[in-house]
Amino acid sequence: PSLASAHHLAYYFPSSHGRESDTISDNILKFKDNQEPFVTKWINLVISDVDSLPLVDFIVRVLGSDETSASGNTSLDKLGRAMAEATDANYCPTWVEKTRQTQPLKFMGKAARQNELDGIFTFSIKGKNRPNPRFNKGGKRFIKIMILDDVTTTGSTIKELYRTIHKKYPKCPVHAFVLGKTFDSWVDGEANNNQLLNRFNNAGGEKELDDNGAIVKVADKGRRVVPKKGFLWKYPNNPNDLTTIKDDSWDDDDLPF
Repeated sequence: PSLASAHHLAYYFPSSHGRESDTISDNILKFKDNQEPFVTKWINLVISDVDSLPLVDFIVRVLGSDETSASGNTSLDKLGRAMAEATDANYCPTWVEKTRQTQPLKFMGKAARQNELDGIFTFSIKGKNRPNPRFNKGGKRFIKIMILDDVTTTGSTIKELYRTIHKKYPKCPVHAFVLGKTFDSWVDGEANNNQLLNRFNNAGGEKELDDNGAIVKVADKGRRVVPKKGFLWKYPNNPNDLTTIKDDSWDDDDLPF
């Protein structure tokens, strides 16, 4: 099994990489810390390009190491509500829970991460107010889900949550979106955040969020451009800046992060 698609907006350059400070990476950390105006600026930037992401019915998020359920007050919660508002989806953070708190994954290797996360998630569709699922190709009706995260390095957390969802609802397409994919010189070459930084600086941070953490003025819902199958989303306004990934046959080791 594999994710239907995986998308990232920025590259995250950890300070441990020994390169000059990267402003976008610093701003992602400020988003993680729920600092304004950075949270609102990231939300504005994502919403301005949300047309380039696949249409889904429900949006959920991963849980932090110290969480067993979503508080509803984090920066990811705010982003999830805003994306749902912009795309006529439902943000459902309570559908995801963990059986226990986990150790931080930051300094763990791949095997240790997998061991720490193995079987950690539970997933259950809750609530009675559920919109009709969007039609898949061929007219079949399966709900489509988007997993949100702020930064991914190996993708271990997203993969484990995906496995949990797929085990219970094997016919539901599951997509993933993260703000920052940790830079990998072997894969990403000379990639940088220069273009995105200009857009981020112009994204504005002055817009007020409503009581649900969503921006009232959102992208035109009539202009939907679904990305081609097998591509990563980097800068959706530049169609030449897409990185090809494998088709449906790719397994976990072939995930784009």
